[in-house]
Amino acid sequence: NLEYIPTLAYPLNVRLALLNYFSEGENDVGYAIEDAYIALKDKVLNTSKNEHVACQSAMEFYLATGQLIRYYCKQSQAQKLHYDVLWHGIVSAKKVEDIKKIQYKYFQKYAYKIAIDDFRFNRMLSIVSSYKPEEEEPIDLDALFYGFASGNIIYYKDEDKGINEGEAAENEEGK
Repeated sequence: NLEYIPTLAYPLNVRLALLNYFSEGENDVGYAIEDAYIALKDKVLNTSKNEHVACQSAMEFYLATGQLIRYYCKQSQAQKLHYDVLWHGIVSAKKVEDIKKIQYKYFQKYAYKIAIDDFRFNRMLSIVSSYKPEEEEPIDLDALFYGFASGNIIYYKDEDKGINEGEAAENEEGK
């Protein structure tokens, strides 16, 4: 249903490359986002279920929010989804609290399809819910789009097991 998602990755990659080129080696946005994505992935996939997870940075919040919004879109029954779901919803927010409200609206809409014991989803939701900026900050659209366009951590396929928890829960519901 989300066949157009990879097409977002290409323009986003060009944007990040241009930001890197014009910043002349200052803060490489692309690598910073990629490093934050890898750290988020490690945090969500960590098998220590007793460990408390919380948001450590603004970039982690925006990446996790993008991941959750994409996950919610995958729950939709629509035949074909377009980027207006993202653009008119979460990207039009002016502050972090607006983003959280919109994310909770999506959560409320699709909560009936999400298993309460979905470990990865719960960790991602915990990260998004725990973020509170110390002062007003601009929305990091680059990290938000990167989180939305990159592979969804909730559906990450463990090569050793061959199937992930999210797919296992979906398979159980389909039986």
